[in-house]
Amino acid sequence: MAYSRITQFLLVTIGAAALAAGADEPCEVSLVRVVANPAEFDQASVRLTGVLSVSHDHGFGLYLDVGSYEARILINALQVELWQQDVNELACFEGKWTTVEGRFEAIDSRLESLFSGEVRDVTALVAEGCGVLEIGIEEASEHP
Repeated sequence: MAYSRITQFLLVTIGAAALAAGADEPCEVSLVRVVANPAEFDQASVRLTGVLSVSHDHGFGLYLDVGSYEARILINALQVELWQQDVNELACFEGKWTTVEGRFEAIDSRLESLFSGEVRDVTALVAEGCGVLEIGIEEASEHP
């Protein structure tokens, strides 16, 4: 079937608009894959699931598994930017399997952080027994 130039243009334009509209939708990806290949996901909007630490003493981290969480093995975790959130509001999520939505940022050097990367501009946390905590991006990105 032959398409006219106008039809081809419209198909390309509609396809580009559809891609742009879906660009902000987080991609559900394995935490293992992100930790192993951080450059592949740098600046991507992601949805990750792991064991969440919301302790100021140990940092805000999303760990690959319960063992890594309990031993605080930071190389098996991503830092989660939640500095502006009330700790009492986050307490329910401590040590639970949690889904985090936000923008992943690869860390260039181990000197910069002990974590394998960082989830910034967090928009939501979801955990069984805690429900959904929606977070405003303007709050999340005001890291001191």
